[in-house]
Amino acid sequence: MVKNRFRSFLFLTLTLLFISLISLVSINLVSAHSDNSTCQEEWVCSEWNDCRYGEKERECVDANHCGTRNDKPDEIKSCYSRYDYDDYYDGYYDHYYMMRDCSPRALYSPNHYCSRYFRDRQVYLDNYELELVNYYQSQAQENPATYQPQTQAPIQIQVTYPELDDEDRYEQNDKDYSILSNNPWFIIAIILGILSFIILIVIIIALIVRK
Repeated sequence: MVKNRFRSFLFLTLTLLFISLISLVSINLVSAHSDNSTCQEEWVCSEWNDCRYGEKERECVDANHCGTRNDKPDEIKSCYSRYDYDDYYDGYYDHYYMMRDCSPRALYSPNHYCSRYFRDRQVYLDNYELELVNYYQSQAQENPATYQPQTQAPIQIQVTYPELDDEDRYEQNDKDYSILSNNPWFIIAIILGILSFIILIVIIIALIVRK
């Protein structure tokens, strides 16, 4: 009786080891196929979009649908953009109208006084949407109009931090799952795992019936 139980235990242990070995071989086959695929990847990429938060993005698709990404080009790259908004109006900067009327017609009217704020430079660092703005006040008076800088305000720093987009993460996970599920070796590994589980159940039932 003791010998029969020992044999049953030994047989069950060997069966579990065999199933584990099959699983490991299946995983290695999947990895080997991913690294040594006979399918030749042919990636087609869209144009880079505008710089935002210090990154440019594009989308690349494998025209041959190999299911591998060994030679996939980068879809994200770092970038830096700087914009200077120096628009001119009759030879003068024309930006923010903050106080009294400073339209060109009013400026060239006799004895007209006005003042406004100018923004002489604006710099964007897109990775944090950092805006450096230097404001100074000028006034126009008499005919023809003349500009005389009065005061200069300190540089104002406005920082907006990027928000994390969970949808992008979900989309990437969906792409990874789609590529893996289209891999034939991945499907074979799943089938072998199911068959191994069925064999284990049959062996357990057979051992119970023998008792």
